[in-house]
Amino acid sequence: MRIGDTVALSFLISIEGVNDGGLKKLVFHSDKGSKYGSDIMKSHYKRTEVNPSMVKHGKMHMLNP
Repeated sequence: MRIGDTVALSFLISIEGVNDGGLKKLVFHSDKGSKYGSDIMKSHYKRTEVNPSMVKHGKMHMLNP
């Protein structure tokens, strides 16, 4: 299993059981690792409507999936 696969699986497990209305209110914050901004993660963010954010130059940066 690759690191990117582990990140995606961890993300999906972490939101399991959260209702759709709750997902729209979640912010998934991570470091600026490329695996968190990968195409597979962007598709998960978009599908679930979870709001991704990353640290960019010491400041929080919201992504647009």
